Amino acid sequence: MAKNDYGNNDELFVDVNGKTINKGDRVVWYDPELRARDLSRVWDVYDMGGDIVYIADEHGEAEVYANELEVI
Repeated sequence: MAKNDYGNNDELFVDVNGKTINKGDRVVWYDPELRARDLSRVWDVYDMGGDIVYIADEHGEAEVYANELEVI
C-alpha cells in the first residue's frame, strides 16, 4: 500500500513505463501468451484490487497485472 497526498492508504498501480494507472484510463495490454502488444486494441480500466487491474473493451474483459499495461 502506498500513502497518497491525502494521507489515506491506497493501492498504487503503475504501468510498464511507471505511469500511474487510474480507473477510467485507456490502456494497451501486453498479452504474455501472445508475446506481443496489440496496439490496435485499446482497453478501459474499470476496477483495480489486490495486484490485479480489470480491463474491458467491446470484445471482452481481462484481469491483468499492471506491468502488462501501457496507459495511452
